[in-house]
Amino acid sequence: MFYIISSLSDFELARDRLIAACEKREVKYEVLDPLRFDPQERQFSEKDSFYRISLTNRAKRLDIFLTKMRCRSLRIADFVRLDAIERDLLCSEAGINCIPTVYFPVLEPVKLFGQVEALGGFPVIVKEMGSSSGGGIMKVDSMSSLLSILRTVIKHASGSVFLKKYIAHDEQARIIVLNGEVIGEKGNLKTGDEIVLNTGVNFKQSKRKYSEEIHQMAVRAIKVLGLSFGGVDILLGSDGQNYLAEVNMPCAFTYVEDVAGVDIAGKIVEFLN
Repeated sequence: MFYIISSLSDFELARDRLIAACEKREVKYEVLDPLRFDPQERQFSEKDSFYRISLTNRAKRLDIFLTKMRCRSLRIADFVRLDAIERDLLCSEAGINCIPTVYFPVLEPVKLFGQVEALGGFPVIVKEMGSSSGGGIMKVDSMSSLLSILRTVIKHASGSVFLKKYIAHDEQARIIVLNGEVIGEKGNLKTGDEIVLNTGVNFKQSKRKYSEEIHQMAVRAIKVLGLSFGGVDILLGSDGQNYLAEVNMPCAFTYVEDVAGVDIAGKIVEFLN
């Protein structure tokens, strides 16, 4: 059985495409709603597989449970539970060019100024962890603004706030990797003043065929994190360098499907079944 972890309100397009992919291939499937799941209602085994769409904490716990029941997923390791700092550090240790980051910004002005200088000075990016689709990301140009923002954001984000070097870029690559191969890609191209090219209206999506260097950066990042599938965001910096911005699993693969014209849902179902 192929289980799709998804509530009714979660990313309906991704769920519908996975269902359609199962039906086309005659793969038995069931949608598991994390809010209604009762482990006593069914038995699980290594013959089962799953893909989690939902990003809620309850869905993540269901993900952990199915993994412990030996169900197959899109991970190489039995279970890889990594936070943003762990992901960044693992990728950096593997020699992947990540965006320079301060993981523990402080509110003492002298020390904070030193942290900003370590990132190359202003502007810097304030990123509130746990946000998605570009939310919680602010470009800051002065110490007074940074102190004001941090005092508010640290309080509401329970301290989970990073400072990142501002990378000037007009294009962001989204690379989808499965089983060590790039299976889909698209570019988000800047058309206005957005600082994040995966939300808002001031960017356009474009079909792309990126360089082998970018492909290998994405493939390596997925492997380093113990995954066999994921969406990798890479910034094409105006300085000529490529920067790993983020690795997501699960990821919003339907956007790449539409732009690149590839059946990613079908490839997921085939790989797990």
